[in-house]
Amino acid sequence: MFTNNLKKILCILSLFLNIFILGCTINKSSEHYSTASDKSNIEQTNSDNSDKLKIEKIQGKLIYEKNPPGKSVRAYKGEEFFLINNTLNQTKLVLRPSEKISDSQLKSFHNQDVKITAVYKKGNRPDVSKVSCPLDIDRQCMIQGQGYEVLSIVTN
Repeated sequence: MFTNNLKKILCILSLFLNIFILGCTINKSSEHYSTASDKSNIEQTNSDNSDKLKIEKIQGKLIYEKNPPGKSVRAYKGEEFFLINNTLNQTKLVLRPSEKISDSQLKSFHNQDVKITAVYKKGNRPDVSKVSCPLDIDRQCMIQGQGYEVLSIVTN
C-alpha cells in the first residue's frame, strides 16, 4: 500500500519535472533562435523570394580548435574556427572559410585580435533516413554548416 502510493507520487513528481524541463528547454531554444536570427542579419526580399545577405564587420579574438579525432558533434558540424567578440560574456561566433579566405589562412590568425568582414550563412539539415548523424531533440539530424563565412580578415 505504502509503496504503491510512493510510486504514484514519484511518477507524478517525475511528470512535473519533465514538463518543467521541457518548458525551460523550449524557452532557451526560442531565445537562441531569436538571437541567432538577430545575428544573422539576413533580410528577406519579397520580390524574388531569395535571401539577401548582409555583410557584417566584426572584431574579436580568433580561436582555432582542432576537432578531436573520431566522431563528435563539433566535428559533424564542422566547427573549428571561432571569434570571441565579447570578453565579458565570452560570445563565440562560428567562423567558416570561404572562396576568398581558406582554412589555412584562418589558422594563421589563431589567438590574434582580428577584424573580419563576413556574411552569416544558414546551415543545412540532412535527411535522417539517408545519413548517419547526431540527432536533435526532435529526432532530426542536427544542422551543420552554419556560421559566419569570412570574406576578409586583418589583424587588429
